[in-house]
Amino acid sequence: MKYAVFTVSMPEYAPEAAAAFLKEAGYEGVEWRLVPGKPYDENAAPAYWTNNRCELHEEDVLANAEKIGKLCREYGLAMPSLGAYAGCGAPERAKLAIEAAARLGAPCVRIGCPGYDPKRGYRAVYEEGVEQYAKVEQLAKEYGVRACIETHPGNITPSASAAYRFVSNFDSRYVGVIYDAGNMVNEGYENFQMGLEILGEYLAHVHIKNERHQETVYPYGGYQHWKADACEMWKGEVDTLAVLRALKSVGYDGWLSFEDFYTGMTTEEKLRGNLAFMRELEAQL
Repeated sequence: MKYAVFTVSMPEYAPEAAAAFLKEAGYEGVEWRLVPGKPYDENAAPAYWTNNRCELHEEDVLANAEKIGKLCREYGLAMPSLGAYAGCGAPERAKLAIEAAARLGAPCVRIGCPGYDPKRGYRAVYEEGVEQYAKVEQLAKEYGVRACIETHPGNITPSASAAYRFVSNFDSRYVGVIYDAGNMVNEGYENFQMGLEILGEYLAHVHIKNERHQETVYPYGGYQHWKADACEMWKGEVDTLAVLRALKSVGYDGWLSFEDFYTGMTTEEKLRGNLAFMRELEAQL
């Protein structure tokens, strides 16, 4: 397998520092986060979702694509995917993300599918999403990249089978799925091998992290319940060795990209430890 890091996981690193660290730590790739530009508060600590320094911005990504490409070549890092936050319901942003992936040389770009809306119901959301994603497919074909949805809580594709139902409407050369077993601790769990077999040729990219349920309290009534939260790669509910075996069983030997939101250690400790852990597991295959 080849290992990359989705840069949302490295909020305190500016892009060049991130590239230098990833190369030194033994990673082979980087999955850049692409978001709308926003003011950075120098007085606030960097975090995953606010003041994240390790990202590209939609406003200038095309102008900076050559510089980012040169940076990656300098440190010997491939770009397996572009982690955009555009959805199929925002066609201009989706087009920009697809063009940016093509300029950067990333074969895949994440373009989201709709979120589930209980007021509208699954079928209405699904049908609208398929109609919108057909336009994304055409753009992906035009630019020669692969637009990917993700198995993700809250959208209409939290599981592999739900993702397959959605993407099976499209050509697998231009539309694929990012498989994320960590997300499926929260919603959408299915047997790993069965899910990957269902995805078949639509499996395009893999995110890795781990989560486990923590006891918490509902905001009303004081009732106890359990909520999934990020944890160390080696302590969660995802049997990562089983994921690797399932990937091997379906012939996947592509990229594994860490999208890790655990905060109990430094970013450096986490990313070094994650890679060492995965290499240990690979030795058991």
